[in-house]
Amino acid sequence: MTDSRFVPFGVDRWSMRDLAAGAIPRVAVDSGSKEPLRLYQYRTADAPSGVAADEMAIAALKRLCRPYDRLAATFLDRYRAYLGEIVDTNRAMLERKVAPFDGLYRVEDWIFSAPLPLPRAFLFAPSDAAAPSGDESDYVQVEFAFYPGEHWIAVLLQDGRMTPGKARDRRARLSSCEITTIDVSSEDLSSSKTFARIVPADIVLRGFGPLPVGPGPRIQFLN
Repeated sequence: MTDSRFVPFGVDRWSMRDLAAGAIPRVAVDSGSKEPLRLYQYRTADAPSGVAADEMAIAALKRLCRPYDRLAATFLDRYRAYLGEIVDTNRAMLERKVAPFDGLYRVEDWIFSAPLPLPRAFLFAPSDAAAPSGDESDYVQVEFAFYPGEHWIAVLLQDGRMTPGKARDRRARLSSCEITTIDVSSEDLSSSKTFARIVPADIVLRGFGPLPVGPGPRIQFLN
């Protein structure tokens, strides 16, 4: 039986056997959970000297996109820039929080508490919700998936890979399973308003705790 908690990502093909064996990147989220998936839950090794840790995290996510997918890579770069804008707008307040710790924290470390974009994610959206097939056909691939808490958001990049008919079918299937869909074109990426539609600034700020969490340990498979 398909376990709807699991979301495979970072691949174009997979099987239920792969999923059960933990052979592909995956996350597990209980439906309705208010706890978001955050950037600190996925990163690579420590950043070399002179390279920002959040830059390394974004680079790791780019490697989970399709090779030479410029639009997906640009999406991640612009998302990082959007998070940077939120930090800069609130810098004075954030600096006051870390001031007593004499440089132990950087305000930029709060970026890691922002929602995590999952590249090439497969969301559970069976054609017949009342009678799922129990196999890979119950899942729909999206270019990026976010879980800011309580429900999934699917980012559908308008890159011309899908025919208009297939794109409509994908959107309808996701929507029927109460997954929010947001279409994003290359032109949309020039505006931070696009990312504010996906994860509004208040949601990002809500995840900024009393102190930065910072990047966590390397995680390949999230269970």
